[in-house]
Amino acid sequence: MNKIIEERLEEFVVKFIDGFTETKTHLDKTNIKLSNSLPEVLTSKNLFVHATYSDSKQHILIRFNKGNKFYFKAQKVEGDVSNIFDPHRDWGNGPCGIKLSNSNATLNNSSFRGGRPFVVEGDDVELFLNNVSIETPGYGELIIDYGFVISYSKFDELAKNPYSFVNELTGVYLQFNNQQSDKNEYLNNLNRIKTEMENLFFDETIGELKIDSFIEENPIILEACLRLDVEILFFQEKLENIHEINPKNFRPDLIAYSHDDFIWKIIDYKRAKRSIINKAGKERTHFKAEIASLEGQLDDYVRYFSDYKQRTHFYEKHKVLIENPVAVGIIGNVSTEEVPDFNKLKSRLPNWLEIIPYNYLYNRFCRFIELTNRAV
Repeated sequence: MNKIIEERLEEFVVKFIDGFTETKTHLDKTNIKLSNSLPEVLTSKNLFVHATYSDSKQHILIRFNKGNKFYFKAQKVEGDVSNIFDPHRDWGNGPCGIKLSNSNATLNNSSFRGGRPFVVEGDDVELFLNNVSIETPGYGELIIDYGFVISYSKFDELAKNPYSFVNELTGVYLQFNNQQSDKNEYLNNLNRIKTEMENLFFDETIGELKIDSFIEENPIILEACLRLDVEILFFQEKLENIHEINPKNFRPDLIAYSHDDFIWKIIDYKRAKRSIINKAGKERTHFKAEIASLEGQLDDYVRYFSDYKQRTHFYEKHKVLIENPVAVGIIGNVSTEEVPDFNKLKSRLPNWLEIIPYNYLYNRFCRFIELTNRAV
């Protein structure tokens, strides 16, 4: 059993490190210097990584330190994962720097002397560590360049797709580094945007133009929720009908480049709130007609760039080459009860199309705020 856990931990760590390395390499080509935003230790593959896990507490501590090669070690402990620093239990029940119970915290540039640095309890716990110094009874002073403590259940979730976790963290670090305010002011602004999202995304009387304007005024939504490069955004850009075969000049709501998929995406917004599923929970459930209409509209936009002359015309005008784009339709809301039907129906969509309900977009932004609060 321990061997299986340790193999999974090492697999996760390797993918976690590779994810940052690959993302950094790709973003460097687009003149986005990820190294300026990340904790320094995450910019290298030469790391000493120590994973500590506790079956009794169901927690994992993963520590990253700079090294001259990659090295991984996993070790099981009894009780709190911080016992790894105190093999002879000299700390006992003495003073403790921070106690977390089903909550989250960040330790930045912190130093602990004369006692245990932290104790964690519960299944819903997440503790980020950045440049932490611990005076240990067993090993003297110990430095953690970067690390985190998570529950077994949280690890199971992250291990399914470590690259998604890397993408979330990358967005958090990039966005925080690209603004001038302190953390509290920054979080206050994010929460202001969140409140406006609640007012717009859950009211079916709000038209798509108002939503379009709101997102254009707050491009951090695009970075946080869709992982788009906000340095190059084409809002309502006219796709000129150079062959005179289209009914009119097309104007997608947005064309942008995806950090995650390394591909151009064409996005269109429709009305929010209303359900997009007919006969949910019954036989022959299907998307409402609005989805078919949206798919047809986005198909026209995608096909526009399959034409060499139209693709070249766009390149000559903007110096951006868009080949084989995909499309994203943002529309409606999906209730908890409708999720199984929605997952089934979206699996039938063509590969080039993704449908995202507004409440999914909102939930992603909430996660972005939570991760920002914990990681920076």
